[in-house]
Formats: sequence, structure tokens, C-alpha cells
Amino acid sequence: MIFVLGILNAPFLQAQSVDSCMEAKVAEAINLCQSILDNGSRNANVYHKLASALYQSGQTDRAKTVLNKAGSLYPGNENLKSLTKLINSSMSEQDELDKSAKKNEDMIAQGKSKIELKVACLTKTGNTGINACRQYLTITDVDAEKIKARLAELGAGSKTINPKPPVVSERKELPTTSDKPSTPAAPPKPSEPVIVTRPTPPVNSAQREAVITAQQLLNDLGFAVGLPDGIAGERTKQALINFYSQIGQNSSGIPVNNATLQDLDKARSEFVRAEQLLADSRRAEADEDFLLAISNLDEASATSKLFNVPSGYAAALHSKLLAQQTLAGPQTTDEVTIPVQNAEPDTQESVVQITTPATSDPIVVTNTAAEEPQSTEQFNQLLAEIRLLTQKLDTQSRSHDQQLNAIRASVKID
Repeated sequence: MIFVLGILNAPFLQAQSVDSCMEAKVAEAINLCQSILDNGSRNANVYHKLASALYQSGQTDRAKTVLNKAGSLYPGNENLKSLTKLINSSMSEQDELDKSAKKNEDMIAQGKSKIELKVACLTKTGNTGINACRQYLTITDVDAEKIKARLAELGAGSKTINPKPPVVSERKELPTTSDKPSTPAAPPKPSEPVIVTRPTPPVNSAQREAVITAQQLLNDLGFAVGLPDGIAGERTKQALINFYSQIGQNSSGIPVNNATLQDLDKARSEFVRAEQLLADSRRAEADEDFLLAISNLDEASATSKLFNVPSGYAAALHSKLLAQQTLAGPQTTDEVTIPVQNAEPDTQESVVQITTPATSDPIVVTNTAAEEPQSTEQFNQLLAEIRLLTQKLDTQSRSHDQQLNAIRASVKID
């Protein structure tokens, strides 16, 4: 019996595994989510969480491999598309930043070298000053006339290297006396490097971790903020505003605190539950249990305000249910007597055969219409509603029994 209860409890355990994967931190999420996929489960959110964790841990190539596979399984999933675009764009931006940083470093080194050579040329004497002046002229033409004059002053005018045609400079000339050192001149404006500065992380490490967690949760919920970096920039602030607006709360979420994280975590748990209910609804639809499919879909919509019912899905379920009931017709299990009010004295009571659950009380329907054509039409409509209600009661009863069995299995009650 324990084995049977364990089988019934498998969906419950699977949902727990998915929740553990979605709620795990980066290091733990990689193993948990990969284990779920290795066991044969297919879930777009699990693929998204795994790829995100791999990317944040520096395993970019592996993250791209996971996203390529997920994209082939779920080509229309916007979260997977957004994460793929984010990783590709981040790699391009990082390459540009690295190139720019290298260029700046070269420019800074070159500018520093020119300044040092110019200072040595103007302040040193002997071979040290002569060599500095000659090296400076091989690098740049700025203040070439002044450097040539300094070489002549040092007695090496005939040995100077012929520089390129001088470029007119608007900078003030420095003193050329060799008796006392001159103040180093700032590098010319055309050669001044453009320094690329990167954002400085928050000093408070706990706050930074809170922002990173919030950014991860926002990405998971579809409010893209880019790569989690612990900095509450404009994208993060706007995403939080959109999140609270969608769940119907008047809050900006700024600054990020424990309340913000609790709201985001709760919303993610509700969204995951709604996705699971949608999967249950589709399985019930495949089994042609359209009442259960509609019930699961309604519960999914009520569970998460961020959950969107697939377009046309609810209408399709109702149409299939109506067609099923039309083909099935009335089923005879219990007799229900329906007295007709306003009838003639010799009019007999109408007896209708409908199906009701074993535990339900007899259902008595009274026809209150005065005119015969309208009474018949309303009577048939009422019968259809009764069938729908009784089937729904039966479905809810079976669902209740399944949940009870799952609870018993979870606590190992024989």
C-alpha cells in the first residue's frame, strides 16, 4: 500500500523538487536543476533557472548550451528568449569594455611616458637630458621647437634627430633654465585618455546581496533587469514599480529590504504553483476530463496575479465540455421528481433521470413558467445546469480523495 501511495504522491514530490530548484541559491541551483532535467522532467522554468545560475557562476558556454536546448523545446517562451539575449549582449559589452580599458591603459602609459621624458629633457643635464629630449622627439611633435632649443642648450644641437614638422600648440611654454627644475606640464588635450569608469558596488555587502536576490527574482518573474550586479539602477527600480503595479500594491520596492524580498519570493512561489496547475489542466484535457481541466485553470488564475491564461485556452475547454455533454445526453441513475407549478389539475408530475454523486441528496427542480413553450425551454436549460453541477461535484469529490491519499502517503499512513 505504501508503494501505491508513493506513486500517487509522485506529482507532489516532483512539484517540491521544482520548488527547491527555483528557490535555491546559485551554487545549489546548478546541481538541483540539472538533476531534475536528468530525471526526465521538462520544465521551462527549470531550464531558465539552470542557465541563469550557470551564467552567474561564470560558466557562460554551458549556460548557452542549456538555453539552446530549452529554446528548441519551448520556442515561444519569452523568459528564455530574454535570458539568451541578455547573455549574448553581456558578452559583447564585456568585450567592448575590455578593449576600451586596454586602449585607455596604453594611452595612459604613453601619456605618462611623454610627460616623464619631457620633464627629464627640461630638467636634467648631460647625457641623461640629451637622451630624454631625443626620445621625446621620436614619440611626438608637440613642443618640438622647445625641445630642439633645449638640445642645443645642452650642447647636442648638431646631433638632434630631425623631428616631423612641428604642430602648433596652444599650451604655455615651460621655463627652459637648467638651474632649477621646472614644473611638469600636463599632457596635451588631444592625447588625454578617456577613462571608462565602472559603477561602484554598494559598500554594504548585505544590502548588495539583497539587491542581487531581488534582481534574480525579478528576472525569474519576467521583469528583466539584466545581469544581477547588486546595484539598484534605473532598470531595477522600474522593474520593481511594474511588479508591484501588476500585483495591485502601492509600493515602489525601493530601497530593497526584507519586505521586498518576501513579496518577490511569494509571487514566484505563487507563479510556479499556477504553472503547475496549468500543466495539471492540460493533462486533464488530454484525459477528456474537461471539468477538472477548467477547475485547475480557474485555480491557477486565482493563485497568481502574474499568471496569464494562454489565449483561447479557457474558451476551448468550455466548448469541449459542452460538446461532451451534448453527445453524452442525460444518464439514468437516480430519479428526480419535478412538480410543475401552475399546471392543470389533471397534469402529472414530470420525472427526469439524471446522474448525481452517491453522497449527494436528491435534487428537485420546480418549473415556475406559466406558458408551455417557455416552460419547456427553461426546463431543458435547467436540466443542463443540473448535469454540469453534479459532474462538477463528482469531480471535486474525486479530487478531494486524491489529495487525501497524497497527504496520507506523505505521512506514511497505511
